[in-house]
Amino acid sequence: MTVTSVKPGKKKGQHFIHLDDGRSLQVSESVLGQFYLYPGKALIEQEIQEIEAASDLQAVKAKAYQILDRRAMSRRELVKKLKEKDVAESAAESVADFMEEIGLIDDAQYAVMVVEHYSAKGYGRRRIEQELWRRGIEKERWEEALQALPESNDKLDDFIRAKLRGELPDQKEKKRIADALVRRGFNWEQISAGFARYKATIEEQ
Repeated sequence: MTVTSVKPGKKKGQHFIHLDDGRSLQVSESVLGQFYLYPGKALIEQEIQEIEAASDLQAVKAKAYQILDRRAMSRRELVKKLKEKDVAESAAESVADFMEEIGLIDDAQYAVMVVEHYSAKGYGRRRIEQELWRRGIEKERWEEALQALPESNDKLDDFIRAKLRGELPDQKEKKRIADALVRRGFNWEQISAGFARYKATIEEQ
């Protein structure tokens, strides 16, 4: 087969390669240069298949760039998003590898961002671990990120004070607040200590 013409498409960086057997190939600027395509160039069938595969991979990369432009995410989240867009798993994994290589995906850095974000919202360690798991971050990344987790006593104490406003709770109210704190990722030992600090503060007043 021979390339009969190379014409730009409507989108920036898009080109159409026309072959003498009637076929047309849509390629990106990078694929055009990668295979050095020009009118009159002879191609064998294997080369055409390689061009098509490279073009498909470029299209997946474009989707990945669009996804990551919206927000940071983990490798697993990106692969999931691409598969939701009918991208084959092998292609999604390959593009995720590429995004890691160029630094657009960094699960260790992303884990730290998640910890900082949910810590600032007043959540405890358990809830933050749930968020790390939900976002597909491997557990080996957790410990390093959680080392940056500040003491949560202040957040817990602020929550109790805001709910009780200087009053001592009855058992029903205490349970309601405790349940809410459990949902926010605090354990019973932390919650009990928080109530004890609150009670001591009220009794001192």
